[in-house]
Amino acid sequence: MIRLNRWLSGKGGFTLLELMVVVIILGILAAVAIPRFIQAVRKGRTAEALATVGIIKNAEERYHLENQVFTLSIGDLDIENPSDIPGTRYTYAVTDAGADLSDLDNMVITATGVTDTPTAGITVTFTGSTGEIVTAGI
Repeated sequence: MIRLNRWLSGKGGFTLLELMVVVIILGILAAVAIPRFIQAVRKGRTAEALATVGIIKNAEERYHLENQVFTLSIGDLDIENPSDIPGTRYTYAVTDAGADLSDLDNMVITATGVTDTPTAGITVTFTGSTGEIVTAGI
């Protein structure tokens, strides 16, 4: 009965020390969780660029089958230019690392994160000579 009266009178509750301990624990959890969350989001958005670079590479190969040469213009391919899609987080470019565009070894496809977006500073590059897709800035 005494406890009930104490609770009803508003004199019960948490001490300042107990509240401070809870705030400190929440701060530590936030300090660990927020950077991990941001990193997971950046990795997820990098997957978008990886997939699109693969799509451009496949479209270049189809273009090569029809024309016996690769193209530097994504607009010439049978896909919509991913850089023109509203809300895209990357700009895409195809460059030639060699003397001509008749060989996939000379092809370099790059996705660069758009400035002022969460993908700024991220670069995804496919190099034909190695056949590898490399990410940087994650």
